Amino acid sequence: DPVNVMEDALLDTEQNMKETYGSLSYSISGTTLTISGTGPMQDAASPSQVAWYSSREEITKVVVSAGVTTIGDYAFYNFENLESITLPANITKIGKKSFDDCSKLTSITLPASVTEIGEDAFYGCTSMKQYISNSSEFKAVNGVLFNKDQTKLIAYPAGSAESSYTIPNSVEEIGNSAFYKAQALSSITFPDSCTTFGYNAFKQTAWLTLAKNNSTDKIIVVNDCVVDGNDATGNIVLGENIKKIAKGAFFFSSASKITFLNPECEIPGNTGDYDTIPNTITVEGLKNSTAEDFATENDVPFSSDEQKTYIKSADFIVTVPTTGNKTNDVTVTSDTLDVTSISFTPNDTYFGAEKEYTVTITAQPKDENYILGS
Repeated sequence: DPVNVMEDALLDTEQNMKETYGSLSYSISGTTLTISGTGPMQDAASPSQVAWYSSREEITKVVVSAGVTTIGDYAFYNFENLESITLPANITKIGKKSFDDCSKLTSITLPASVTEIGEDAFYGCTSMKQYISNSSEFKAVNGVLFNKDQTKLIAYPAGSAESSYTIPNSVEEIGNSAFYKAQALSSITFPDSCTTFGYNAFKQTAWLTLAKNNSTDKIIVVNDCVVDGNDATGNIVLGENIKKIAKGAFFFSSASKITFLNPECEIPGNTGDYDTIPNTITVEGLKNSTAEDFATENDVPFSSDEQKTYIKSADFIVTVPTTGNKTNDVTVTSDTLDVTSISFTPNDTYFGAEKEYTVTITAQPKDENYILGS
């Protein structure tokens, strides 16, 4: 029967058009990519490992069917023509870099089931106007995406036309690439609580460009944290007021040396995609400082002109006699400090049975080669 032969051929063609990616299947009809099946989407180690990656330029719409439980790493990386995506109600995870450089995507809605968002999931979504969240783990306020407690700002919509933004007082941390390419945003107001900043947090924003134009040393500091020093050159001196360095802050810097005057400055290690300070730069600071710790742990050159040792915490040895219970029989010694006085609270002549005492020790460095922390 010619009719039956034609129907069979059509069925065979439809079946052949369905491809697989891990345990899921997908098909492309015109400019629409449909992904179906049951279970998690496979995580890729790179974009090219994603089955539909080679078709990215023609796709404008993605439909993820019910049954799919996660969006895999790099799933829609560089889908530069993607304009809309439909996520099912049971999605629990948005993988890292899953929507990286989806430059035409203007909005995304997180289903209620989402509990995890990978790093740089929305990096380079330059047309994004708003994030919408139905998840109890993430909160969207005026299109800006936060964690549920609003202590971390995860992503600001880079496509927003707003020229200014005031970060809520609850925010303590700005996530990696959170404001990346928000090119209309020229003014940002930071609360005092905001002291932790991820890598590339303000890269290619109007705010960062203006801040650098108004800075002589090209080092941008927010709330005592260096958030960007990538355009800094020569010998850099970071003052005692600098308490933190953001991850990747000097990754692209051509500086020859960075001197830390605060021996307890927090410096993230050179892990992941962005070094905080590359090994082309010499780090200078006191011996036993966090600068020396960073240099040693990350194979970065270290120097200390003063050749002085920073005492991070008191290295006292407290000796209590095995006989007698007089408080003034207790001795305290130190390799680096001269102990000048010892006192106890309560101020008893004899130790009481089963009582707790607070010991106050007054000391000073043995010589000028030691610097005592606060």
